[in-house]
Amino acid sequence: LERERQLREKFSKKINAFVGATPEANASAQGSPASKGQQPEVPFFSTLFGRLLFFLTSIYMLSLLAQMDNPNSAMTILQGIPWWQLPPDVIAYFTLCRAMFSFSEQSGLRAKFEDFKRNQPTANFAQFCQQVYPGTFSGYRTSEHELISALVTILQSSTDLKVQELVAKTAGMSRDRKATVDNVMDALRRDYPHILLPVSYTHLRAHETPEHLVCRLLLEKKKKTT
Repeated sequence: LERERQLREKFSKKINAFVGATPEANASAQGSPASKGQQPEVPFFSTLFGRLLFFLTSIYMLSLLAQMDNPNSAMTILQGIPWWQLPPDVIAYFTLCRAMFSFSEQSGLRAKFEDFKRNQPTANFAQFCQQVYPGTFSGYRTSEHELISALVTILQSSTDLKVQELVAKTAGMSRDRKATVDNVMDALRRDYPHILLPVSYTHLRAHETPEHLVCRLLLEKKKKTT
């Protein structure tokens, strides 16, 4: 988004500079004998249209080139792996980076991750974040370990990546990263209470099934005999 904004600003400056010179060009054209009593010259509008088309095409090509990745880069390889084959902590850190980092920060993260993998080929993305960005995902009320543990627990018990949508949606509510971390943790507790909220022993006994009862009695009997 930042690169697109800069390109638009450059394009508008060039258009304004070109349009600002048109009155002089028209005055000179009207002063020439060949142009007296005629309509404005068609080549001027053709040139303007051609330049406009050129700049729009350039912006489109730049946007395509920006989306192209080196297929052998560490980040591209990581993104090409199916999510169910990745460790949960890698998915957790990747989700937080995509949701909380700006476009320029993600570009810097990509470059640092490439250098990190060259020096430590066996390390994964979670280890990279822990060593290069320690404490980045800590909030005012939530530690980074607590947030990552919650995401890992949810991912281990989920069959989809709906938690990524929740994190991305919640992360856009505040520009303060620490407040964003707290908001994400609150959203996880709200949407996944059966996974994150502590359950009392009385609650477990109240919802105990016959199979659970048999297993519990067998374990208690085993403990008494040993």
